This record gives sequence, structure tokens and C-alpha cells, in this order.
Amino acid sequence: MILWESLSPFAGTIHLCKARLDIFYLDSGPSEKPVCLLLHGLADESETWRHIFTPLSRNYRVIVPDLPGFGRSGKPSGKYTMDFLKDSLLEFLEAMEIEEAHFIGSSLGAMLIQYTGLFYKGKMISQVLTDGVIIPQKQKFSIFNFLFMTPLIGEYLYSRLKNKPVEAYNTLKPYYADLDALPEEDRDFLYRRVCERVSDNRQRHAYFSILRRFSRWLGKSDRFRDALSKKDIPVLMIWGGEDRIISVEAAEKMRSRIPGSEIQVIPRAGHLPHQEKPGEYMEILTAWLNRYN
Repeated sequence: MILWESLSPFAGTIHLCKARLDIFYLDSGPSEKPVCLLLHGLADESETWRHIFTPLSRNYRVIVPDLPGFGRSGKPSGKYTMDFLKDSLLEFLEAMEIEEAHFIGSSLGAMLIQYTGLFYKGKMISQVLTDGVIIPQKQKFSIFNFLFMTPLIGEYLYSRLKNKPVEAYNTLKPYYADLDALPEEDRDFLYRRVCERVSDNRQRHAYFSILRRFSRWLGKSDRFRDALSKKDIPVLMIWGGEDRIISVEAAEKMRSRIPGSEIQVIPRAGHLPHQEKPGEYMEILTAWLNRYN
């Protein structure tokens, strides 16, 4: 799997004994700076933060893992659940000796941060949730989504993209306000990356394993959602104003549940504002983090 060229000097791998897998990660290096841990979303990997890693590293130690099943991390053949991801993340934090950090997540990564925060023994200085919160979303019925969620049929639809690279690339469009407006370097990178993803059968397994269990987990999340409001952790939600995957209304619902939480909306950005509008994203993130220096 390709690696964004400027990030390769920061790459490393660590083995998790309990999870029985290797975790690939980027690390800007040991230092006395506060730690920022960045987590990607479903079917993504650490390079989703490629425009954030370097500028953030000027004032923080930045650690960005590929979650189990994705990117260059291990891809076991078992079931992928939120508890499996949470336990793997907790073991990673312990192995990396991260006792306190700002936790910054995108989509599924943001929800994983919220969930892990209920179990983490260290200190979450703050949570930055980017287009992802633990709030059930009502979905409009779609025959394609229904077929995609159906075992075997979904895998077939996914696998056929191996021989249709342009069609595979076009599956990214709902995640951006305007995919075609991205710089050419970004579009070329995303084209190569999505072609690699659809050719990776083990990552396909991880993707569907999480996807098909996630909605059930989210539907039962009331059992711990009240606990989120009782955690004394500052929470900032950064949202793309044109997110078609998870609407900003979900962030508004979460703000009503977490006293003192804040929302910042980035106009003309979709589900991945840190990719689509990295300058605006960094400005918001920097102002937030500066409160805790």
C-alpha cells in the first residue's frame, strides 16, 4: 500500500500481543510536546490526516495509527466489533506509553474515541470529533445500500470495482462537497488509494464486518450514551457544512447531551473537512488546542 511520500520518515510498526496483530502508525517523534492522537474513519487510513500531520507536529507530538483491518495494520480474519477496536486501541495506547493526549477522530474514529474514553485509564485532555458522534441516524431506504449490506451480494458489488477503477474512484464523491475541486495531487493519490482498497480482500472483510455490526451497536448505544455526558472531558465537534454522510444535526444532538461541548462548521466541506479544507480545519483545531497549552 502506498504511503504519502512526505510521511514515510515517520512510519513505524508495533505488535499488540493481546490483539495478536501489528499496528502501523505515524509518529512525529519522542518529545516533551503534548500528544495528539489522530484516528481515521471506516475504510480509511492514517493518510486521511496527511495535510494536518506536519503543521500539527510543529507544536505537538502527533501519533496516527492505521486501525486494525485497514491500511498497513494487521487484518485478522475474525469479527470486527467496536469492542475489538476499543480494546486494540487501549492496548496500542499502553504499548506506546501514552498516558495523556488530545484525541482527534474522523467519522468512525471519532465515535471510537468517545467509546474508548469510557474505559481509558489515562487522561483525555480533550476530544475533537470530526463528522462522527455516537448518535443513531435515520437512513433513507436505498436499494443499493440494502444490497450492499446483504452478505455475499455486498462483497460481490465491492469486488467488481477491482476492474472498474473510475467507478471505484467515483464512490468517494459522497464524502466530499466537491471531489473534483481537490488539488490534482490529492485526486491522483485518492485514485491510487481507492484502487488498492478494493483489491485488498482482507480489508474488504474488515470493512463489511464493521459495517454490518455497527448499526446494531449504534442502535443500542443508549446504554452508555448517558455516561458520555458525565465524563469531564472538553469536547469540540468540527463538521463539514455539506456532509452528506452524517449531518450536522447529529452534532447538534450530541451538543445537547454533553454540557459545554462546542461545534464549529466548515462551509463548502463534506464528510472529510480535514482533507477538503485543511487550512480552515487547522485554524479551528489550533485555536482549540491552544486553550490547553
